[in-house]
Amino acid sequence: MGETSAPAWLTTDWILGQFGTRVGPARERYRTFVADGRGGPRPWEQLTGQIYLGSEDFVAQHQPNRVIRDIPRRQTQAQRPSLRLLFQRNGEPARLIHTAYRQYGYRLAEIAEHLGVHAATVSRRLKQAEEANV
Repeated sequence: MGETSAPAWLTTDWILGQFGTRVGPARERYRTFVADGRGGPRPWEQLTGQIYLGSEDFVAQHQPNRVIRDIPRRQTQAQRPSLRLLFQRNGEPARLIHTAYRQYGYRLAEIAEHLGVHAATVSRRLKQAEEANV
């Protein structure tokens, strides 16, 4: 901020460049920006799916359309509907299980717990749905 000399390893040009082209006004805008953020909501508390900071539209736009095994489901499926909402929809239970499992990445055990049945039952219904070419 110009109050002391920056260490040689600290690069400030890029961040100040976000607040203006002249150093003095850019520093003042940066000070104001930091001060405005104090006492407000913490960004970490506003995250969706552990990694997204933005509106629902922003999150939906940046979400992959499939489950990626190397990335936690909580991150790739941040906008997925709850199982309660999924199973409130009208439809064949096997098709709803298929949707929950394949489209939204719920685990068979999660679906089974929600439905109050054994995971093997969910697995059989999933197989039925896939055989019926859901």
